[in-house]
Parts: sequence; C-alpha cells; structure tokens
Amino acid sequence: NFSAILKVIKDTFKANGAHLTESEFRIVADHMRAVTIGISDGVIPSNEGRGYVMRKLIVDITDLAIRAGIEKPVIHTFVDVVVDVLKQPYPELVAKAPEVKILVKRIEEAFMKVRKERVPELLEKLNGAKSKVEDLGDVFFLYRDTYGLTLSTILGVAKEVGISQDILDAAIKIFESKMEEQKNRSRAGSKMIGDVFSDQNFKLNVPKTEFVGYETGKVQAKVLKIFEGSQELSQAAEGQALQIVLDRTPFYAESGGQIGDTGLITTAQARLKVTDTQRTNDIFVHSVVVEKGVLQSGENVEALINEERRLAIKRNHTATHLLQAALREILGVHIKQQGSLVEEGRLRFDFTHPYGVKPEEAQKIEDRLNEFIRRADPVSVEVLPIEEAKKRGALAFFAEKYGQTVRIVSIGDYSREFCGGTHLSSTAQVEAMKIVSEGSVAQGIRRIEVVTGHAAVQDVLNKKKQEAVAKEEAARQKQLDKERQNANFEQIKSSVDEMIAAASHVNGVRVITRCLHNIDIAMLRKLSDLLKQKVSSGVFILGAKGQEDAALVISVSDDLVARGIKANEIIGRVAPLFGANGGGKPQLAQAGSKEPQKIEAAIAQAKDMINV
Repeated sequence: NFSAILKVIKDTFKANGAHLTESEFRIVADHMRAVTIGISDGVIPSNEGRGYVMRKLIVDITDLAIRAGIEKPVIHTFVDVVVDVLKQPYPELVAKAPEVKILVKRIEEAFMKVRKERVPELLEKLNGAKSKVEDLGDVFFLYRDTYGLTLSTILGVAKEVGISQDILDAAIKIFESKMEEQKNRSRAGSKMIGDVFSDQNFKLNVPKTEFVGYETGKVQAKVLKIFEGSQELSQAAEGQALQIVLDRTPFYAESGGQIGDTGLITTAQARLKVTDTQRTNDIFVHSVVVEKGVLQSGENVEALINEERRLAIKRNHTATHLLQAALREILGVHIKQQGSLVEEGRLRFDFTHPYGVKPEEAQKIEDRLNEFIRRADPVSVEVLPIEEAKKRGALAFFAEKYGQTVRIVSIGDYSREFCGGTHLSSTAQVEAMKIVSEGSVAQGIRRIEVVTGHAAVQDVLNKKKQEAVAKEEAARQKQLDKERQNANFEQIKSSVDEMIAAASHVNGVRVITRCLHNIDIAMLRKLSDLLKQKVSSGVFILGAKGQEDAALVISVSDDLVARGIKANEIIGRVAPLFGANGGGKPQLAQAGSKEPQKIEAAIAQAKDMINV
C-alpha cells in the first residue's frame, strides 16, 4: 500500500517542520522501496556498480530532506513502514530490516556531515567564479565527484550567489562532459587481460576451447593460434612472451575469484612456461614464455598444469565455501558474498555485514570451519538447469553471469553454491583453517582473509607466537628501563640540594643548570617540577645526554614569566646550538636532538640568554 508509506513520510516531515511537493514525497517513497528491497537482496551501497546506484538513491532523498529543512537523520526510519507494507509478498524483509536501517542511516549521516562541511566553502568558490563557465564546470565536478554533493545541492548554492541560468547551463555541459570522460576512463581501466582478443574471435574463427581441467591435469592438444599482443604469429621462438590458444586445455581460466592455472606446454622440441590463463567468450588464452625451442601454429602439444599449485588453489576454493557457510551460521543469513580472491597462498572473501567481527565471533567462525574439516564431509558437483538449482536454495554470486544450466558445488547439508571453480573431494583435504585478518573495505562490506593447510596455519601460528614473544620482551625491556630510570632518579634526588646550592645568578635571577646522563626527558620534567617545589623563584635549565641523543628542558617560575622571562623563547634560541627542534609554553619548554656532544656547551650558553 503506497499510501501508507506516503503517510508516514509526510507525517515525519511535518513533525520536523519541513515540507516537500507531492511529487517529491512520492520520489522519497519510491526510492525507499527500492533501497529497502535492494539492500535486503544484497546490493550494498558503495561507490561503484549497483552499489553506487543504491547509495545515490539514499543521498538524493537525504538531500531533498535537508533542503526541505530536516536537520537530523530521518530517512532510515522509513524502512520500518516499507517492510510493514511489503512483508506479505516479501517476508524475508522482516529479518533484514535492522541491517537495512543501519546501512541507510550510515549513508544518511555521512552525507549530512559532508553537506554541512562542504557547502560553506562551495558557496565561497562559486562566488569567486560567477561568470567563469570553465571554472564553474570544474567546481561542479569537484564537489560532485570528490565530495559527493548532489548536483541539485550544487545548483541550489549556485543560484544563491546569483549565477545566471545561461551560465549555469553552460557550466552543466562542461560538468557532464567531465563526468563522461571519467566513465570512459573507468571502462578502459577495467578491461580484462584477454580483452585484446574479444574483437577478433569471429574474424579469426577461433572455436570455443574444450575445458577438461575438472577431470585431468594433463592433455594432448593442438595449437590453434599464437599471438604477441594483438599480432598473430605463425611460430614462437625461445625467449618470447606471448599468448596461445589451444583446441582443448586442462588449464583453469581465471573466473569467479579463482586465479588462472600455471604449468607447462611442451613438444619434443619446445618447452613453454604457462604464467597465467584467462578467458574471453569461452576461449581460453594461455600467457606463456618460450623457455626453449620453437613452437609452430597447428602443432600438437602436451599441456600440463602445475598440480601442486592447483591443489593449493582447490583447498582455498573449497575453504571459501566453508567460510561463507560459517559466516552465515555465526553472523546471520544476511551475509552475502560481494567478491573473493582464491590463490594458492590464501583466500580473501568480501561479504555484507554492518558491523566489525568481534574477536569472540571470529573464534566461533574459526572453530566452526575446523569442525567442518574434521567431519570430512564430501564435496559433490552436479550440473542442473538454473531454475532447479535456485529451487534447491543454491547461493549465487550476484556479479557472475549464468547460463541456462549451472554447476552446483554442495558440501554436507550446509553449503550449496553456483560455482565453476575447482574443488577438493572432501573437506578433510583442507586440513586446517586460520583467520589472518578481518576489516572494512566499504560501508557495510567486510573483508576476511584466511590461510589453509597445516603448514600455512602453523606458519601463521608461529609468527603470532614470535610476535607475542617479541611484544612481551619489549614490554619487559620497557619495565626494566623504567625501573632503571626510577633508580637513577632516586640518586639524582639526593643531589637536588647540591644543585640548588650551586645555582648562579644572572641579572638577579637564580639559575640552576645541570647536564645528566642516562635519564630520559620525562625524568627531566619530573626533576624540574621537584626543583620548582624547592625554589620559589628561578630558571631551571636541565639537560640529558645519551649515547645517540640529547634532550633539554627549561622551566621558569611564574613570577619570572610575569617579568618577561619565557621558557619557550629561551629554548627557541638554545635549540639550534645542539641541532635540536623544540617548543613549549612560557612556563615549560623542551627540545630533542641527535647531537649529544653539543648539549653541554648549549646549556652553558643558555644562561646568557636570560634577559629581564
């Protein structure tokens, strides 16, 4: 019921002394429906792709609210009425509502903060470029692209400073041109490695590559094409780095987060090292370096993957599925994969979650992962019609494109995913799993990194143990240093009376100077305070000399500060004498240096810098 959503929005605006036009109210309601359903479906607000669209919807209606007079976040509260109205056809929204509200509120608060901080300076910049169309276009682009202000906000501020409509229209054209340039750069920068072949497939009549890598790691094949960049070659000679297309291959091409295979392509005369495998339009492209001999186009070869590396990758890919299952079980079913990277040495997994993972949650996840491994659950693979796979509840990664039939990887009764990657046959082969790190990569998106296998996990544990031992040793050393400093200070305290007795007088001012060894600057300040307690009026110039550094503390009693003697002024003149930088206040100032050999001479000269 759209009217129910509209009513809550209108009542909320009215309660906050704000009003929109009927059309604007409908925009807010429509955007809130899209945002609530979109985020619930796993489209997390971000700065790219579908996430950018979701973020823009929230920003646009937040901007509308602010311009209407709303001063506090209210947009996120509309999630409740949207869920209430749509829970009949979409019952899953109820459980996801709290997460949706958190994400919307974060975007809303962030935009309100940016708007508050940037609009005053935008006002100033637009005022200074009223009639300069090119400059205005640059300002529009900067504040829209870099700072995230909406074009509506920017134009509203532009009208406030009296910029005419014809100049605004011209500036908008420049702004739009810059936005288009940026989009083109982004598209160019995101091209896949194998895209150089994409425009040549039909022209060159290269057939679809037969992939046999699920069944075997070695196969006899035929060289269909040899390329160097975009140029086709008839042969490849020793030392060349190029790309090769075979009629069939055991090499897995990078996709679904899993990196491409490496290995060897050989003939009786030639040996080629495969450094990467990519795919474009179902054609597998092998990046190779010719290590010896000459390879001819059309020649028969043996293609052999690096089995040890493939096993490590399989271990990490199966572990990724286990990780998603554990995350959904421990953190909640709102967890959705946003991206992954499966390499031989580690796995990285990005997922939707509005909070940081607590240490106790991370431990539960890790425990569950290793329980999956101990259970030695079978990993099964089947190819099904896509509708059948969806009926069985298989999870899909939204960024992937799927055909009419899909490959489903199932583990026990807790994991079922669309996946074209390579996998183990049992969870026991993962051996062990250890979470290495967890953190935020974008609003509402977390990243977790894990290592697998006994050797890798043990290596991480050993490093953590070494770090703990080093940390403990550092703490112990710090405590010993503190104890030595305290013991040293107790000795120094016994000579305080002697320091006072040895004071000199400069222009009627009592001056106490001393250079001490094996004491830090904190102890110098402590000694300075002690002297001040015992001497009601004076200037105290105290130095510390170490093997590689030196420090100076100057303090002045309040009565002398009132007479114009200031510690910060004295230190400003003394510091250069021993290669130091320093500063402070009239009562207390300090400086540090890496030239300890000069500290004593500097202290001696400091006395002469006291002027009443």
